[in-house]
Amino acid sequence: TASPMLCCEEVFPMTISPVLMFLLQSSIAVSIYLVAWHYDAHCFTPRFQQQFLYPAAFVSAMVLMRAVNLLDIPLLNLLYTTVSLFVLCLALYRCNFQQAFVRVMPYVLVCLFCDPFSILLPAILSHHSIAEVQQSNTLSLLCCSINVLLFLFACQIFTMLTLRYKAVTLSLQKICFLIGLIVGEVFALEAMMQMMEDSTDTIWLLLAITGFLCVDIYAAFVIYQDSRIQQEKTALELAKKQNKIQLDYYRTLGKNYQDSRILLHDMKKHLAVVEGLLQQENATAAQPYFQELYQNVNNLFQGFHCTNPILSIVMGQKISEAEEADIHISTDIEDLPLEFLEDCDITAIFSNLWDNAIAANCTVPPEQRRIHIQMHQINHFVTIAFANQFNGILNRCGTELHSTKPDHTGIGLTSIRSTVEKYDGIFQVKPRPEAHTFTAQITLPIPEPCPVRA
Repeated sequence: TASPMLCCEEVFPMTISPVLMFLLQSSIAVSIYLVAWHYDAHCFTPRFQQQFLYPAAFVSAMVLMRAVNLLDIPLLNLLYTTVSLFVLCLALYRCNFQQAFVRVMPYVLVCLFCDPFSILLPAILSHHSIAEVQQSNTLSLLCCSINVLLFLFACQIFTMLTLRYKAVTLSLQKICFLIGLIVGEVFALEAMMQMMEDSTDTIWLLLAITGFLCVDIYAAFVIYQDSRIQQEKTALELAKKQNKIQLDYYRTLGKNYQDSRILLHDMKKHLAVVEGLLQQENATAAQPYFQELYQNVNNLFQGFHCTNPILSIVMGQKISEAEEADIHISTDIEDLPLEFLEDCDITAIFSNLWDNAIAANCTVPPEQRRIHIQMHQINHFVTIAFANQFNGILNRCGTELHSTKPDHTGIGLTSIRSTVEKYDGIFQVKPRPEAHTFTAQITLPIPEPCPVRA
């Protein structure tokens, strides 16, 4: 009686050269990195202008992957794929760790499940064990073909879903949970594959892997829904903050309107008093009276005005708050094209910058309180800088800075950073405790449709 392997070769009487087999196995690595390159370039802004760096980096990672594959250690293959995709994403494109994680993890999951599926399907259809499938050149060719097709199909689905929900952010706890889940499944799948390597009854292993896949899909769905709820809560809080700022602004406008009516009503009387003093040649009394009258008129027209109405409201209201706290304000500001920013995002960035600067200044004596604001357009970028005084005390948690006030949650800087990164911008903080100064800098790329000044 012929052995199962002889039956297999009789059914598929094909001779495959080692070179062709190497090329077929390399097609998996080519598929992984070509898809990753295409998706990264579509979702993120490149860090470098030298275009040759990108194909060179991905081809180098692809060649190294084939070298790692020759060691024939599945866990090492998956680890290298994960790390290399993370490094390429973070090094070549403007994204943070969370964004890279959301982008890389779908490919890791696809690679994790495509490999066993591509082996089990031929094993079940041909009634052979996993070891026999791996030893057969013909079935190995079929496995490589199935692996590539499954990978491309699954990546297309994941890419569509990720592009649709790319705004989802994950907390550190969720990232740790997903990493733990994936690592546990890797070791479980590896153990089951080794236990059933010589068995032809692999249908149960296929069902177990399908169950793992269903668990992953359900976990991703639950985490996505929770992330969306958190984002909606944040958006709601931001909308409430914006409404409060606008309400305060309109109340100020109403008060100024009433004051202007009173001033205009009494203007003739004031002018008559000034005229009488001048006729009496009493310039000593007329000058301070006239200066007070001028100051009252000037107060009605104070405030910040630019072409963006939301920015005008936020800046005007926060300037008033700072002046009430005896903070000296100095500005070096251009009228910037901020049409590409959503109103809520303008509120999130500038109101949090102002709140942090005002709160920090309140920790120093009134005579030392200062805020200096710079806003400029440099080529295709908008630059914003807030410099303020503080007491020199920093509350660090790793690389992150948190509020030193016990009743503050410390999410202001985090909110600014996430909003800026939404537009592929850069947010930096530069504290100088020895000089008691704190500077927050923002750089935002201007989209192409926006005009660029000479």
